[in-house]
Amino acid sequence: MMVAVTDPFSLAVPPLFAALSTARRVLIAGAGGGFDIYAGLPLALALRAAGTEVHLASLSFSELELVDRESWISDHVVEVTPASTSPDWYFPEGTLSRWLAANDMPSTVYAFPPLGVQTLRDAYRFLVDRLSLDAIVLVDGGTDILCRGDENGVGTPVEDITSLAAVTALDVPVKLVTCLGFGIDAYHGVNHVQVLENLAALDRDGGYLGALSIPGGSRQAVLYRDAVAHAAKNTPDRPSIVNGQIAAALAGEFGDVRFTRRTSGSQLFVNPLMAMYFTVDLDKLAARCLYLDRIENTVGRRQVITRIEAFRDEVTTRIPKAYPH
Repeated sequence: MMVAVTDPFSLAVPPLFAALSTARRVLIAGAGGGFDIYAGLPLALALRAAGTEVHLASLSFSELELVDRESWISDHVVEVTPASTSPDWYFPEGTLSRWLAANDMPSTVYAFPPLGVQTLRDAYRFLVDRLSLDAIVLVDGGTDILCRGDENGVGTPVEDITSLAAVTALDVPVKLVTCLGFGIDAYHGVNHVQVLENLAALDRDGGYLGALSIPGGSRQAVLYRDAVAHAAKNTPDRPSIVNGQIAAALAGEFGDVRFTRRTSGSQLFVNPLMAMYFTVDLDKLAARCLYLDRIENTVGRRQVITRIEAFRDEVTTRIPKAYPH
């Protein structure tokens, strides 16, 4: 007996790419700041290879006020190019821009300073209009953006949830969140059984777009590993622990892999799950966040921090469980 299928997704086409199939101009943005944007590189490379116009953005931890004024294109957006100059030694956006140019790719990376929801939304709205975007993908290195607020530990949510709140109110046809680096946030107290529970709840709501492995031998993986190595070389005092583990996983390494002295004293668990994109519908994820309304009218980052802390002081957290297998 034939079964009628009305679902727009199919096993033959990863839902992440099905959701973006009609998008012509996509912004891939690092939700959590710093090197998060690097976790979006494999996706960006795959989309560009398919003919999609892709732009990159990052919520920056750098001292952006030190960047040359010519690079500022609005009150809250810096257009970082290989020519952009800054005396700040920690400047992932500049490092990425130079790597892109060296590999003959579009090399602009838009950077936002640390902001509250209202001001970051203004920055995103500026780019939506400037670039005529029809899709935004927030990328998290790790999975703590998937925490709704009542977990035993929520990782480092300030930038992630500010980005989520800022983008959910935008009128853009496609809005997604994708996470690369499953398990990494255990270092910040995240219980990944609770992350899986959240994904199951999103699946029931129709908001989970599945998990997608990046083939370790693919062009996207090879270039990603090269970009991560380039970033580590150019930021030797603070290489990305998150992307270092993902790059190691994409090279088939396993267990307590050492790639920087920053992880001395910690036991890592590099594994194939770190090389998978876990993707959800952005608006459905935002609807499940228990404290998004608390930070809605914030202007600065400090306001977001204090309001999340106040919420966490009030909430009764779910009891964490050990993974049973």
